[in-house]
Amino acid sequence: MSQHIDPKISLDVLKQAIEKLGETSEPIRVFSEQEQEALYALGYRHYQMRQHLDALKMFWLLINQDMSNAKYYKAAGSCLMMLKQYKEAIIAFGMATTLNVDDATSLFYMGQCCMTENRYEQAQSVFEIFLEETQNNPQHATMRQRAQHLVSALQTRQYAS
Repeated sequence: MSQHIDPKISLDVLKQAIEKLGETSEPIRVFSEQEQEALYALGYRHYQMRQHLDALKMFWLLINQDMSNAKYYKAAGSCLMMLKQYKEAIIAFGMATTLNVDDATSLFYMGQCCMTENRYEQAQSVFEIFLEETQNNPQHATMRQRAQHLVSALQTRQYAS
C-alpha cells in the first residue's frame, strides 16, 4: 500500500465521516468524495499502525460505497494478506487488477498469496503476467526482480516434483 495520503484532509471532514458511521437512521450512507478520502486516510493510518482488522473495516465500508475503486480493493487485499486470509486477499487483488489494469502491483501481491496457499502453478502464471505487464516500467524494477526469482524458483520446483 504505497498510496500517498492528502495532508489537506481536515480533521473536521474526518470527524464528519466517522460520525456518519455511527448514525443508524438510514440503512445506506452516501459519503462525499472528501469524506471517502478521509475514511481512506483513517484506514491507511490503521494499516500503518498494524491495526489491520480496523483498517479492513474502513476499506470494506469504502468498497460498499464505491465498488469500482481499485484502490479500495487493493487496500483491503493488503489487510487481508496481513491477516493471513490469503484466499480472500487473492479475490480482493483480483478485483483491484480488473478495475485498474494500469496498476500491476496487485498482481504481484496476488502471486505471493497464491504461493502461500500452495497454488504454485497459479502463482507462477500470475508472476509471469506481472512481468509481462511491467516490462517497460522502471518504477517496478525491485518487484520485477523479486518476481523473476520467484518464477525461477517455481519452475525449479516444478521440475523437481
